[in-house]
Parts: sequence; structure tokens; C-alpha cells
Amino acid sequence: MRNEPIIEIRNLRRRFGPQQVLSGVDLDIAHGETLVIMGRSGCGKSVLLKHITGLFKPDEGRIFFEGEDITQFSRKKLFQMRMHFGMLFQGSALFDSMTVEENVALPLVKHSGKNEDEIRETVADKLRIVGLEGAQDRYPSELSGGMKKRVGLARAVVMDPKVVLYDEPTTGLDPIMSDVINNLIRDLQTGLNITSVVVTHDIGSAYKIATRLAMLHEGRIIYEGTPEEIRGTDNEIVRQFVEGRADGPIGAF
Repeated sequence: MRNEPIIEIRNLRRRFGPQQVLSGVDLDIAHGETLVIMGRSGCGKSVLLKHITGLFKPDEGRIFFEGEDITQFSRKKLFQMRMHFGMLFQGSALFDSMTVEENVALPLVKHSGKNEDEIRETVADKLRIVGLEGAQDRYPSELSGGMKKRVGLARAVVMDPKVVLYDEPTTGLDPIMSDVINNLIRDLQTGLNITSVVVTHDIGSAYKIATRLAMLHEGRIIYEGTPEEIRGTDNEIVRQFVEGRADGPIGAF
């Protein structure tokens, strides 16, 4: 039985110029689950993430976080809400002029009220969780792509968020490092009871980390299910996508 939803999305619509990107998205995200949102490039997955955090305001529809409609929040209340969210960006988004410790500590310095020793201790703990003990004094230029992703992940969870959003977390990584990131996502979800929302094209990763998957197509969620249900579905759009076939109802444009 699934937990109660922490995020509820109702009839979400968003247009950019002549292009209707989201056309009535309805989706519930349960406490403590790892939901993978899949779909073709340009279908609106990253746009959906930005609506969940209030960075974009919908043309129509409502988004509830812990029962409150964030589309009605003031800027101040949106800022306070975002303290409950962490984000792992596709390119890690580290500051080259800062050390690993400074990058991970940045949210704490700006928002936590912790003193210097407490911040240092918290950063060390999060780096330990992602397997980067002792890397505090290194700079991003000294790190591999996989290490940068792990630093970005440490920063995403340094404020102990309720929800972590992942935008293509394994892009640009070799298969071994991709699996390391997948394992970390799973460990955080089970060990810290974090709700995870993951956008990815990597179907192997999706099957490994997801407790549930949702397919975004033509601006709507057309299918939801567990990895086992996705594997066995007779939905031709979903099957074409997860099997990576050019032939099928999804055009190759």
C-alpha cells in the first residue's frame, strides 16, 4: 500500500509561445517513494520539475505540497518551501572557484544558521554518505565526472530535505559510475526516507531505482506503474519507449 502523497499535481498546463508543453498533467507523488518520470527529449519533464519547486507558474492547474497549493504561495512562502527540496542538476552545477567543502556547505551557510564547526561536521557527514571522505579541499577541476555528481548529490541532501529532484543524474557517466549513482539514490531513499523524483532517459537506471514510473507523452501522464508493471504493459507507446524502438506510435521526429 502506497503512502499518502507529499506532492499532488492537478490538471497542470503550461504553454511557451505557440507550444503547449504541459497539457493537463495529473500526478501524485507519495511520501518516501522514488518516482521516475520518463519520456522523450523535449516532452516537458524538466519543465514539470520546475513547476514542482515553484520556479515556473502554471497557466492552469494546481500543485499541492503537503496539502498546500503552492501556486498560491507568495514569493516568501515559496522560498521557505524550497528549503524542503534538494536538487541534483544534470551538469552538477558546482562553482569552480569553490572547494568541495565550500560547494556542499553553501546552502548551510546561507540558510541553516549553523556555526562553522557544525557546518563542517555536516558537510563531512554528507560527503561520507556519497563516498567522498577526505575530498573537502579539492576543487571541481580536480574531480572526475562521477565525483562531481556525488558532490552535487551531497549538496542536494545537506539540508536534510524531504524531497530530492534529479535531472538526468547519470548523463555523461560510464556504466559503472552510473550504477554508483543509482545505488546512492536508492540508499538515500531507503536510509533517509527521502522522496525522490527522477527525470531520466536511462531505462536501465529507471528500472533499478524506481519504486514507480510515470510516462509523460504529449503533455500528459499516459501511464503509471511499478517497474514490473511497465515491463509487462501492453501500452504500445510505453513499450516502444522502454524498448528503444524507432518503429511504433511515437514519431521519430
